Amino acid sequence: YEMDVLSVYGGTSYGKQRSGLEKGVEILVACPGRLLDLMDKRALTLEDIEIVVLDEADRMADMGFMDPVCDIIESCGKKPQMILFSATLDDDVSKLVDMYQDEPEMIGIGPEEISMDSMEHLFWKVKPYMKTEISIKSVMRAGRSIIFCRTRRGVDRLGSEMKEEGVELSTLHGGLNQRQRDRAMSKFTSGQSRVLIATDVAARGIDVEGINCVIHYDPPDDAKVYKHRSGRTARAGSTGVVISLVKGNEKRRYDRIQKQVGIKKRFSEPHPDDLEKKEFKLVEPRSKRVKNKHHQKSKQGNSRRRDRRGRPDYSKQGKRKKRYSNSNDSPRNWGEEKKGRKKRRDRRSQRRGFRGNNRKRSE
Repeated sequence: YEMDVLSVYGGTSYGKQRSGLEKGVEILVACPGRLLDLMDKRALTLEDIEIVVLDEADRMADMGFMDPVCDIIESCGKKPQMILFSATLDDDVSKLVDMYQDEPEMIGIGPEEISMDSMEHLFWKVKPYMKTEISIKSVMRAGRSIIFCRTRRGVDRLGSEMKEEGVELSTLHGGLNQRQRDRAMSKFTSGQSRVLIATDVAARGIDVEGINCVIHYDPPDDAKVYKHRSGRTARAGSTGVVISLVKGNEKRRYDRIQKQVGIKKRFSEPHPDDLEKKEFKLVEPRSKRVKNKHHQKSKQGNSRRRDRRGRPDYSKQGKRKKRYSNSNDSPRNWGEEKKGRKKRRDRRSQRRGFRGNNRKRSE
């Protein structure tokens, strides 16, 4: 549509965003916090805004962004048209609708609730020291999986422990900048990692095909979070398994969650070996594929020049020496026969005073 669009969000440079705003934009995609920061710095004004779109309004309400969102809407010069996307319309979201929308029209897409019947729910009683081992065994059986932890530190700790056991994984939490988040998601969606370990930042809005297993490493805060976490699997008519690792003092919380989401499951001993075996083919990163390709070529032909340790010499110097060594017309062999290095050195020493092999002595 040939419209100027700019994205502003935290974890990136203010300078680039301010220079983009100075050029003028027609559509601004922004996170509430960074947008308010730019408004405080007088980098932009919202007086001419005509349409405001709120995506994942329920998620912003859960994260405490309702006050910043209200400040942004009220900063618009005239009352804008507001379009709101939300998985639910309860609590703060309904208040937002009442305050800023007049006779809104509701459009429902997809099922109103995440179906709990399309997935298998397992509640395993575990000791704290068993959780990592059981998680590793489960994902190795189930294939592509997501593991949810409560805190950033928990995500990093579990990621380090699973990496030590050779599990290819990505980590995702609010402490990463946008580039790191994009890299983690790209690695997971492309098949370069088997597991995504995340906080609840990944519980909504992520639609990755082929997720066979969701593990609640730490318990969700409530039934709504349990639904959104579990909804990452069994999507588009497929099936999946949801595993909750329940410590002794967490049984009462999971009893309440089961009642609220409408399921009734027994708490049992963990049996990860009983999970259905799912095939998962790990995709190598491009850098490794290129390295392996060079390694295979060096094995096929031993004509490449090698260094002192016997390794293939991929440097420009090695290629140049190989290219000129078999050519009598090369600059290296002008005016002399192809001989050994010692004979060439002796011949140069006899021709001192020459500026070049083919040039006459200067008088």
